[in-house]
Amino acid sequence: MHKAPLKICILCQDDSVPLWVAKALEKLVTEDVVQISLVAIPRGPVPGITEESLSTVSGCVPPWRFALYRLYRFLSALCSRTQDTASKPTAISHLCRGASRVFIRLIRIHGRLEVVAEDLASFQERNLDVVLCCGNAPVNLGSPNIAAHGAWYVEDPWDPYVTDSEAGTWEFVGDYPILKMEIRRRLDPKSPPQALCRSFLPSYVRDGLWAFRGIRDVKLWAASAWLYRLIQRLHTVGATALAEPAPPKTLDAPVPQAPQFPHNKQMAAVLLKKVRRTCKRVLRRNKNFDEWQIAYRFDDRGILGALDGGGFSRLVPPNGFFWADPLPVRCGDNYLIFIEELPYESGKGHLSVIQVDARGGCTPPVKVLERPYHLSYPFVFEWEGDYYMVPETASNKTVELYKAESYPFEWSFQKVLLANITAVDSTLAYMDATWWLFAATMPYEELNDDNFMELNIFYAKTPYGPWRAHPKNPVKSDARNSRPAGGIAASHGKLLRPAQDCLRAYGHAISINEIERLTVDEFSEREVARILPSEFGGAQRIHTIGRCEGLTVVDLAFNVRDA
Repeated sequence: MHKAPLKICILCQDDSVPLWVAKALEKLVTEDVVQISLVAIPRGPVPGITEESLSTVSGCVPPWRFALYRLYRFLSALCSRTQDTASKPTAISHLCRGASRVFIRLIRIHGRLEVVAEDLASFQERNLDVVLCCGNAPVNLGSPNIAAHGAWYVEDPWDPYVTDSEAGTWEFVGDYPILKMEIRRRLDPKSPPQALCRSFLPSYVRDGLWAFRGIRDVKLWAASAWLYRLIQRLHTVGATALAEPAPPKTLDAPVPQAPQFPHNKQMAAVLLKKVRRTCKRVLRRNKNFDEWQIAYRFDDRGILGALDGGGFSRLVPPNGFFWADPLPVRCGDNYLIFIEELPYESGKGHLSVIQVDARGGCTPPVKVLERPYHLSYPFVFEWEGDYYMVPETASNKTVELYKAESYPFEWSFQKVLLANITAVDSTLAYMDATWWLFAATMPYEELNDDNFMELNIFYAKTPYGPWRAHPKNPVKSDARNSRPAGGIAASHGKLLRPAQDCLRAYGHAISINEIERLTVDEFSEREVARILPSEFGGAQRIHTIGRCEGLTVVDLAFNVRDA
């Protein structure tokens, strides 16, 4: 049965919306999920950051104290004027055919943005489902009398006075690694807003002197993806799809609140630090690089034993290669370590195996699988007496299954498990008579930054599928502990899932998460430990851990001089 599209109102300026909103609306209108029935345009500029509000927010500090901040914002805008940033004004008249247009007045009362009371009648009696605000939502628009599901907006976690154009200010100024994104809705002017989704993104993916606008883009493109998902779910499932997400169960402290806008002294210190960092990066370019190596240790201490990095033996690749993504399998009294082996010259990885005897003797890696596209993360498992492998094939936009014909050296392609998906580090586990597949995806396609920080789960009766997506995908959107970093391990009756901590850098550390609940309808986990590269004698990063009976294997990145 065809469902009628949701009726939405767009609160925007000058018949245009930010590009991140336009892209989400384009898909929703094309798919007949929404109908834009009303466009509300403020009369004059939206009340925003004024000298009065700057002084109010900052504790009656004179506005000239923020001159350097405002100058930097102006120069940052000039430097990216030719780029399609997420905030770029974009016309949507072709999506609004048949929509009514009204002009409204906005005011600020004690710092709160509101629609002038006489203009609220423009929204009523239109049977709206959602009011979508391109900026913070006026407090008095959040009422069921105006829209059944409230007024939606992107919340700036640092300051309630600003609009989306200020997103990322304090992440840049404070060099804070967590970039928090929330889409919120107001349902009652007298009640606090409700979070509809929550993402924790890395701010490092847009580093540099003019990173301010780039940091904003990371946040707003993630918001674009979530806006599309939320409205799709609302249309398909109904109001039950809009439950507030649970707070993250992480070892990190909560995201702090900024006390004020950055004053001149703060901005000068920040810009000096950015200039120094940029110069250092330029001077080191083509001289040093991070080389991924393998390290192993014979032990029976379980996955949490790797919190202590002592006693590991390193396997260093030859010049021109790196080794990463190790997965060990016991073979009698000996061991096999499957790895990604990447020649720098081609930049395309293949899969190899290293044989390790009980005394620690290792053979050179032997290539076992190569395809026309990049391969990595060789997840090997046993099922019904045979060995199978699910390698990472994200560059082919597939998740593929292989079977060992002559273990461990010959593998035959079986089938595509998932198609038209850019998913990395697929990890399988068999629990409660069900096969589960964990994989990471990116929250957006607009930025090519390798930010695979959303955890997706699929389930099936056998490894051959068919695989069904978890209804809450992505079940996590958090750069600190989403992307798989090795097989799920049992420890003292608990299921522990290693995940990459990519907040400060790609593959910076490993987060160990205890799975609390996993069903075809629910998923929850909590972080219980974190394995840091500093425990491994000079390592800069660690992003995979593999365990089998008697052996623990990790990969480590060391900063080495380019030969």
